[in-house]
Amino acid sequence: MATQISGISMTIHSCRVCGHDVDHTEYAAREMMFGTRDVFPYFLCGDCGTLQIAELPADIARYYGEGYYSFSTVERTPLKKWLIDSRDQHNLRARRGVAGFVVSMLKPDPTTELIGDLIRDKSSHVLDVGCGSGELLDRMANAGYTRLAGVDPFIAADLRTATGVPVSKKFIHEVTDTYDVVMFNHSLEHVDDPIASLTEARRVLRPGGRVIVRIPTVSCEAWDRYGTDWVQLDAPRHFVLLSRDGVARAASAAGLRLTSTIDDSGEFQFTGSELYQRDIPLSDPRRNTTFGKMAILRYRMKARALNRQHRGDQAAFILEV
Repeated sequence: MATQISGISMTIHSCRVCGHDVDHTEYAAREMMFGTRDVFPYFLCGDCGTLQIAELPADIARYYGEGYYSFSTVERTPLKKWLIDSRDQHNLRARRGVAGFVVSMLKPDPTTELIGDLIRDKSSHVLDVGCGSGELLDRMANAGYTRLAGVDPFIAADLRTATGVPVSKKFIHEVTDTYDVVMFNHSLEHVDDPIASLTEARRVLRPGGRVIVRIPTVSCEAWDRYGTDWVQLDAPRHFVLLSRDGVARAASAAGLRLTSTIDDSGEFQFTGSELYQRDIPLSDPRRNTTFGKMAILRYRMKARALNRQHRGDQAAFILEV
């Protein structure tokens, strides 16, 4: 079925999650991280409600580039590094200091909070899929985790992080070791077949292990409010934005079951989307001056309320066999 949306032709395929092939709703989404404003066709499945790109761009690599956050290293002042390290030590249960507690309250980091809650055993064998340069793995290693590894097919070559964690230039289907925990930390939305990736995660999972999937989800207030200006749609880099129902279905198809969901969205769902509504890319310096401290605080409080209602725009989905 071919339809015209904003001057582009779109061929609708079957949903990548449930196979439904009728009653889709079509959208045209712009690339706005770097501000190219190129338009890409997406569709919302009429059955499971998953939002997905209609056609994979042949030149997807050009929409990442050197400025993409997963592959970059961040230069920090000694003070900022100390503050972040203190927060990590607190969140990852390595050292419960006052400084870490204060920083975690003023500048929350849902990633390390979640890992500290879900991976208590520092000797757990953990695989981070789509880890980029391995910055998160280094932070975990600094907090005492001893058996870490990462894979990412888009890094230039195999590497070791600053703390010595091995990161391999591989797809998950090339992994041969087994793990207690497999993490997809905002990487599953970048693959066009999430069921296949989850099936491979199930293959390398040890008995009693779990898969942690942190992703943006279209089942949220931000999508309902902003539509294609929702910042975490992130066309064309995000291929499949699973609904909450879609996560459960994809897990089941991969031989896993969804056991719990932890919403961990923040103010970015509002600040980023408001920028896009104003036609301001994330790369534009104006992003740093558009919102005052009180506006950001209000957005942060709103995000916390949405998380309690399971209406945040991102969540951690815990999958087990």
